[in-house]
Amino acid sequence: MWWIYHLWVIGFQIAALACYGVGSYRFYKNIKGFMKFLTLGIILDIIMAIGASSGALPRMEASQSAVWTSPLFITHVILSGFGLFSFIFLYIFLLIKGADKEYPKLR
Repeated sequence: MWWIYHLWVIGFQIAALACYGVGSYRFYKNIKGFMKFLTLGIILDIIMAIGASSGALPRMEASQSAVWTSPLFITHVILSGFGLFSFIFLYIFLLIKGADKEYPKLR
């Protein structure tokens, strides 16, 4: 039952995805409260990134590590990092310019 320890990781990933999805949809439709969802998604993503880089995430065996020789793994890391930083930049942009304004080019 090694997979039991991975459930919290899967839960965090699903929660972050849901927050990004709801926040993005609410932003697109100009529904109030989208910043709360984007904030929670970013916080969950940062927790997961810190957990992954610190080695706190569960592994099947203690000797296992990241597969940096796999093109699929490298693609995953690049795309997930791009998504995380894109949402962070959008979030900072909205904090600076104001979340209540109309953004026809972003919506």
